[in-house]
Amino acid sequence: MTYFPVDMVLLVALVMTTACVVLVYRKLKELEAHQAHYERILAESSHALIAAHQAVSALNTDGRELLFSLGGKIEQAHEAIAEIDRRNAAARRARASRDTGAEVSQDGDMLPRGA
Repeated sequence: MTYFPVDMVLLVALVMTTACVVLVYRKLKELEAHQAHYERILAESSHALIAAHQAVSALNTDGRELLFSLGGKIEQAHEAIAEIDRRNAAARRARASRDTGAEVSQDGDMLPRGA
């Protein structure tokens, strides 16, 4: 009969241990489900970051090409402006010498003939 109270204590301890194991098992399953969700979210984030990196690289390359192209166009524009200025100065000198009979210096200043 002395074993009966001990058996009851052991039985209660076994039931409590089983209940705790079931609770831990459920928590582990829940954590496993969360882990799968986190893995999926991290994979999607990784793919998004890779796509953003590729977009930035493409934008950088396109920007560099545009910069070089615009630099060339600006140089062409400067050359065209210089040519227009030269032609305007030459036309002004020719018109001034024809109209007044005076010579015009390279700077566009009027010089009397023979100077």
